[in-house]
Amino acid sequence: MIKPLKDQVLVKPTEVENKTSGGLFIPNATVDGPVKGTVVAVGDNENMTVTVGDTVLYIKDSGIKTTNDDEDLVFLKEETILAIVE
Repeated sequence: MIKPLKDQVLVKPTEVENKTSGGLFIPNATVDGPVKGTVVAVGDNENMTVTVGDTVLYIKDSGIKTTNDDEDLVFLKEETILAIVE
């Protein structure tokens, strides 16, 4: 398991539906707006707002992408998270 440091958050991006209702393929690069994901680990900053298991919206293309055990993950600074989805 990867443990982020300080104000870093490790997020697993949610799979984006890449087909329209009519069956047309939409490349991921054309999806606009924030990205949704699930927090899998948080840093050791005592003032963290997000917790493990939260679903969050964050700025597209922010953070550093990585993989762990064939799972796509993104390191984000907590300040790039726009909202917690409840």
